[in-house]
Amino acid sequence: MMSEKINEMFSRIYKKYDFMDHILSCNIDIFWRKKAVKETIKGLKSYKSYKLLDVASGTGDLAIEIKHASVKKKQDKSIDIYAIDSNNDMLNIAIHKAKKMNLPIHFTVGDALAIDFPSDSFDILTSSFALRDFDDLEKFVQEAKRVLKKGAKIILMDMSNPRGKFSKSFFNLYAKIMILEDSLVDKDAYSFLISSIHSFDEQRLVKIMKNQGFKNIKVVKLCPYVTFLLTAEKN
Repeated sequence: MMSEKINEMFSRIYKKYDFMDHILSCNIDIFWRKKAVKETIKGLKSYKSYKLLDVASGTGDLAIEIKHASVKKKQDKSIDIYAIDSNNDMLNIAIHKAKKMNLPIHFTVGDALAIDFPSDSFDILTSSFALRDFDDLEKFVQEAKRVLKKGAKIILMDMSNPRGKFSKSFFNLYAKIMILEDSLVDKDAYSFLISSIHSFDEQRLVKIMKNQGFKNIKVVKLCPYVTFLLTAEKN
């Protein structure tokens, strides 16, 4: 799960979390999520039923966008979405947004490192912008593997340490914007965000997933290359 300190941080910022996400990233986070949604629903058959678990769902943006996209493609009845998060304040925002859009999603408080569902329960598992928050990344991957059915797919997205000149420039600009808007951003949250991005390496995640037996692992860097999208299948 997330540490108590991080959980308390989200309880302080939950009311302005979405605002921070969209404004401080210049709305690029919307583009990133659309890419994740596209990967999630790609290849799904309207005549089949699927169970999807969104882990560390936060305020529910990814789960809601997946459900909304499935409705547009007339697959809404074929995708049953469950979403868990350890922070009840964030989940209440997610529940409110889903109800407002009339989108049926099963939101519940849950631990990413001890997922409260039986083994082989889900056809798809997603998680976005939460991997850096987990106390034990390997344990999360183990739990994801456990609750996924054989051949099921996993879609993970997060920000990681920028390496290229362009991505470093964007990240530095991103950090400066957050400093300028420090009246809107909790200082502890800002410090954690910056340090967690710098310390996260998606190649370590790839190595863990290979060791856990996932196959067809693909990592795509999303412009401006501080965010990655990983897709894989349970062997």
